[in-house]
Amino acid sequence: MVDEEKGATRSKSVVNKQGSDGDTFLGYKLPCHCIPYHLAPSSSGAQRMEPDGATTLAGRKVALIATGAFNPPHYAHLRIFERARDYLERVESAHVVVGYMSTVSDSSGILELAPAKHRLRMIEIALKKNEWIKPGSWEAQQSRQPSLHEILRHYEKADIHSCKALIQEVRNNHGDETLLILLCGGDFLEAQVSCEPYQLANEGVESAVEHYRLIVVSRPGFEPAKSVYLVDGLRRNEANIHIIDDETFPNGLSSTRIRTAIRRGENVRYSLPDKVLSYIAHHRLYQTSSLSCPRNSYKWLLLRYLLRII
Repeated sequence: MVDEEKGATRSKSVVNKQGSDGDTFLGYKLPCHCIPYHLAPSSSGAQRMEPDGATTLAGRKVALIATGAFNPPHYAHLRIFERARDYLERVESAHVVVGYMSTVSDSSGILELAPAKHRLRMIEIALKKNEWIKPGSWEAQQSRQPSLHEILRHYEKADIHSCKALIQEVRNNHGDETLLILLCGGDFLEAQVSCEPYQLANEGVESAVEHYRLIVVSRPGFEPAKSVYLVDGLRRNEANIHIIDDETFPNGLSSTRIRTAIRRGENVRYSLPDKVLSYIAHHRLYQTSSLSCPRNSYKWLLLRYLLRII
């Protein structure tokens, strides 16, 4: 009952933001016919985009795939999988069969990025006792950073022989009708549509959303709904996008802050698994900063943006 009351309060606050005439959205003055989508309240606290033509997930088998730096992987990374699964199964009546954490390649251009072999090993350690989330290594093994669409195609295609297609494993275990869904946090979506920290153009995000569904778990300080509204390709495919809140664990934990604390010798225990922390200490990761770059250079400006969003 308490959760339902919270959900009702949240739904009411969203409606109030739009105004009694429905003519504002996220601070922008809009004519009535330009309101981007209907926010359907639910007991999960989700902003469900439900335009005409939206298809149901009820009864579908789902594989969740999250790509990112995971530098290092921490509890908030694991939490978005659990929150997304809870939403899909309780609200959408889908069945989540597996999740994959796919870390970026060494050629992604991300600052302060630990070598892929270390990031993959930390993901393996973090997921060792998890019964349904698995590490994905294909993306990290590529000589250039794949686009989002290429990553999802890899999971989907069964004729990739350079390494085992993970989605084939899913289908072998759970059947051919397994639906791929891209999972990310609100900060990741905002970074993708605002700049190219992972060398992924906006078209990559749009293509991924067009052909696959996207679940965005909101994060304090970010506005994923605004990102969707401002990008034409995302707006066109909003039926494939689900933006959900995590009212149980609305955490602003970030890998950037963890790396900074480690470099400064500060205590970061309980922000990431103890065995991951031991691995970092053993290999002396994140002991120095590689963020030196000339003021007002392109890298410096990009760094300022990343420090705000990561």
